[in-house]
Amino acid sequence: MLELLGFADSDEMPQIAIADPTDSRPPSSPSTVADQVIPLTPAVEPARGSAPRLADVQTNDNPENTGVLVARLWDATEQRSLGDDWVPSEAVESPRRQFRWSFISAALAVSVAVALLAVAAYRLPINRAGELRADLITSADSLQTAADAIPATAGRLFDLAHPTQDLSDAALPLLAVSEAANRAYENATADSTISIPLISDTPLLALEPAQDALRRAADSALVIHEQLGDVLDYRILLDQALILPELLPVEGTDADISDLGLALSDTIAATTEVLLKLPVNERLEAHRRQLEAGLAEMTSQIADYLSALRSDNQIAASRIVGAMRATAAAAQASLVSTLDEFQDWSTDSIDALMNQIDAASEAIQASSS
Repeated sequence: MLELLGFADSDEMPQIAIADPTDSRPPSSPSTVADQVIPLTPAVEPARGSAPRLADVQTNDNPENTGVLVARLWDATEQRSLGDDWVPSEAVESPRRQFRWSFISAALAVSVAVALLAVAAYRLPINRAGELRADLITSADSLQTAADAIPATAGRLFDLAHPTQDLSDAALPLLAVSEAANRAYENATADSTISIPLISDTPLLALEPAQDALRRAADSALVIHEQLGDVLDYRILLDQALILPELLPVEGTDADISDLGLALSDTIAATTEVLLKLPVNERLEAHRRQLEAGLAEMTSQIADYLSALRSDNQIAASRIVGAMRATAAAAQASLVSTLDEFQDWSTDSIDALMNQIDAASEAIQASSS
């Protein structure tokens, strides 16, 4: 029973003697439980006030300590007074909310980007207006420089006494006018609006009067370039029209007549080709018709002249030679009158162009104020 209760070891239990039938000694008196209890080893009691631990049970091999452990467990469950010296422990500060710096950095970057975009959008029409104004000023200056050379060029073109061979130099000033006018027209017709919501395009709209003035000047310069170019082509081509041989005899052999026939045929062919190549220009149309009529008349005269030579009719041949030279002179005279009218238009147009360039320059300066 003690072993079951854990208060005694099986080795320490009292041994019951079994009588030996051969033993003649009288049996000894049975021992009592009190006589058989072996004094327990003193238990080492841990300090009070602390509950027993599993290690206390494992380190104490003597079962006599079980009662002590039970007592300790009982004492550990008793209510204990806090005592007079009891004070509450320090309050634990509740954790504070920590900000996410990555989120703040991202938000700051977005804000800066939006601000920069807003500034850029606000400055966009101003910057665009500044660039366009600079282009307009450059275009107006270039057009003014090119236009300054037009009067001298036009004077050579309309002067029939000026050799045609020297007229090739007039192509360079006309080309400069064309390039300057095209550049000015491109800048004058550039889009001056900004299609951005809430962004005012007032700085660009202020340049529209200057653009209109420069566009008109560029249009006038292009028209002058085209008209003077026609005069240049016309004069160069006319050097090959109705050009008679220097010597037109009133008599000759069959071989001489044959050679004259070939030369005069070249005159007709060259004049016909010139008529096909002449530029179509309203201001030159009068002379073109005169040239066509002169070609038809000269064709008939050449046929009569060759016939007079073959028939040895010197009087008729001489008369026809005079008529052919008169036809060529009439065509030249018609060109003089036509070019005189053309020159009057050119002078007026160049003066108007200079005024338009000045107006455009003033409008550009006014747009910056």
